[in-house]
Amino acid sequence: ISHNWSTHRALKFLIFALDYNTTAAIVASNMAVLPMFILQVFGKLPVYPVVYTFLWKSAPAGVCCSAVGTLVFFLVFFFWQSFRRLLGRKGPVFFLDKTCVCQTDADLKRRGIMSLSAFLYNSRSMLILYSDAYLQKLWTIYEIASFLLIYPNGSLHVRPVFVPVLVLVCMCIVLTMRVLDVIWRTNHKNDEEVWLHFPRAERILMVSTTFLTTSVLYWWVGKQAQISARVKTFSIQNAKCASQDDRAIVEQDVARLTQQFGVAPEGATKSESLDAFNALVRKSVPRVLRQSIGRVGIHYRDAVLLYGFFHFSTLDRLSGMIAAGTSARTVALKAFAITNVYLVYGPLIFVGFAVWLSRFCIRPYFSVVQPALIVAISTTVFCVAVVVWIAVGHLMVAAETSNKFLVLFVCVQGCLYSLTFVAYRPTSSSCMLIRGRAEDSHVSDSDISSPDDSGSSIDSDPDIVDTEAPSES
Repeated sequence: ISHNWSTHRALKFLIFALDYNTTAAIVASNMAVLPMFILQVFGKLPVYPVVYTFLWKSAPAGVCCSAVGTLVFFLVFFFWQSFRRLLGRKGPVFFLDKTCVCQTDADLKRRGIMSLSAFLYNSRSMLILYSDAYLQKLWTIYEIASFLLIYPNGSLHVRPVFVPVLVLVCMCIVLTMRVLDVIWRTNHKNDEEVWLHFPRAERILMVSTTFLTTSVLYWWVGKQAQISARVKTFSIQNAKCASQDDRAIVEQDVARLTQQFGVAPEGATKSESLDAFNALVRKSVPRVLRQSIGRVGIHYRDAVLLYGFFHFSTLDRLSGMIAAGTSARTVALKAFAITNVYLVYGPLIFVGFAVWLSRFCIRPYFSVVQPALIVAISTTVFCVAVVVWIAVGHLMVAAETSNKFLVLFVCVQGCLYSLTFVAYRPTSSSCMLIRGRAEDSHVSDSDISSPDDSGSSIDSDPDIVDTEAPSES
């Protein structure tokens, strides 16, 4: 793990929760709602007669799937590793510098610093928790320097600490919309006032949700632009370091590694070697960052999570339709259509299209009209989503009774899935993995020898963390 200790621990925790707890949260929440769904279908749990205009018309729907699914999802999302320990199962293991490098003995600390490249050599990958301070701190620069030099095509994963905040904020916005939607529908059972096939309350909720999520995505696009600008002016000589003694050790080792791996010519001065390393970072980090965050700037899984709570409300609606005796063909078509809200329409239109428009509008001369730009982007995204949704909805209604329209409906959905795949497909080298460790690169064991007094190299198992080393915590 490569990170800054100045970055708040809550942001780091959210990164790990998003990466290592999300799958378990999805599985657990779906297992929890399955009994609720079955009980609602057989009338053992209450359903409410609510009016769903256009696609749903008038049909009963439950609330238990939404309530139980949301609760279980967040419990597992935040506490899955604790549950694993209670079950006697170990989670993923990482090398953490502050607990594995002595912080109290100056000589041991120096030897540990000089051996960091050996630890990297014996690791499968590096996870970078990127924050605004990452490329401004000498220690994190040293870690990325060693990895880029040892594994130029290695598995380097950059996870900006802002991403889980973005995902959770958007999830909460959508969840709030769904809660208000349920409250409205259960208290206005006979209100069939329609505007473009949407009730007035739903229209307000959708516009508000689109505006808020677009605002967050616009902020994230601006953050990406700041990161790119910061990398372009990167310089290890300007990096911050609390101890100047540490600076001398780190800069000396970076200069040695750049010459050792051919980034700088042999016999180059320390200044020339560090300049060569600066050029390497400016060239490599933007590429790795693009590969890590994807073409859209957010992973498809994270984009699906933004609107994933529609899944639970869909199960509530479907259980009510089945209980009311709706035909299997109609239920299947509507299940397919609503599932696409969080698998296709959300990631493709509300996220992908909004990010594309935001990137076009992120210009220095637009800074004074940012609020107007956000409103314009939100309006455009909402109008496109409504047009697509209404068109697909009419097609779905026709497909309930016509096989020709059914084939056309499936073809249209296939095109939308293809567009989503194109938007979120990985870049040509985004799945970089360490290919057989050093033997598939130009690195040899002798290159990674620890330059400590004994001249020995460190050969640690990548799944073992040295917790015996003294540390501050």
